[in-house]
Amino acid sequence: MNWVRRTVAVVAIVATAAVITMFTIGFGSDNVFLHQYFANPALGVFLVLLLLIVVFMMLMPVQDETTQFRRSRFRTIQVVVTFLALIVWLFTFGLGVWDYKPTVIQHSADGTRAAATFDVGPSKHLHVLVGKGLSARDAGDVGLICGASVIVKFDSDTLMSVETDFGNYKINLDPVTGAPIDHMPATCGS
Repeated sequence: MNWVRRTVAVVAIVATAAVITMFTIGFGSDNVFLHQYFANPALGVFLVLLLLIVVFMMLMPVQDETTQFRRSRFRTIQVVVTFLALIVWLFTFGLGVWDYKPTVIQHSADGTRAAATFDVGPSKHLHVLVGKGLSARDAGDVGLICGASVIVKFDSDTLMSVETDFGNYKINLDPVTGAPIDHMPATCGS
């Protein structure tokens, strides 16, 4: 086995370990960055299977199909399973099953807290984000946004005013964690 094959295999093994780690951490994380990019298990499974194909192609090449038929069958099964994982990922991507794309609409005066909207199916929810940059985390769901518009104003670090087409709300936030103590109604009523 030449050094190019070994190098590619080692890089693919390290990349596989990194993908497994990032998707495992991201799936259950309240960190906005990790959850946004590494919480889709269908994508994680597809990437791991794809990288494993590269690893096995580099470390165990099929040189003679008649004597190494098990290796050839294993490779075929790998490709088919990876293709099925691709189809599942494309299907879930198209449906937006694991979409997590915050749209920040207002920051607190000190910039450590933010109000963000999230599309959850056909509806929008208001969340509180705490922290800045890569350390920002989702502190919690304030509730369903009713109507076409929402205006949020931070009165302080522990109080948020929310105006929607269906009413105005004062949302108290936990002083330590930033989690919403109060919530908007669960349904839209007139």
